[in-house]
Parts: sequence; C-alpha cells; structure tokens
Amino acid sequence: MTFLEKLRKNLEVDEGVMYAVYTDHLGIKTTGIGHKILPTDAEYDWPVGAPVSEERVQELFEKDMAICLNDCRWVINNFDTYPE
Repeated sequence: MTFLEKLRKNLEVDEGVMYAVYTDHLGIKTTGIGHKILPTDAEYDWPVGAPVSEERVQELFEKDMAICLNDCRWVINNFDTYPE
C-alpha cells in the first residue's frame, strides 16, 4: 500500500468521505474527504446533495495532498527523509 493510500484510509476514518456536495459545520460547501469546494472547482455552483463520483473525490484528494505535501516540504527541512 502506498503512502497516499494509507493517508487516505486514515483521513477517511478521521474526516469521513462523502460522495456528494454537503455543507460542513461552518456552512462551507464541501465534498469528498473534507475538500472545501473552491470557485475554481467544477462543483462550485452545484447544489448541496448533488452526487460526486468516486473518481472526482480521488482527484480532489490527490490535489489536496499534493498541496499539503508541498507545504510540508517548504516548512520542514528534509521532509522526504522522515519516516511515514
């Protein structure tokens, strides 16, 4: 199992996963594994409850994790040398 697969499984336990547009506890439109829907996302104008495919949830997760890991690499020297 890859690092991203393990990370996704852990986040699904902590965050849950929704294959629809929903509002989070702050009233922000969200989907997938805690992905805040942005104006640049195709789902931005979709109504709450609209279904989101598993493929799209995976795509959003991968994009979110790429941003997160890049931030980690910027903040932590030698981030990639740390154990999982």
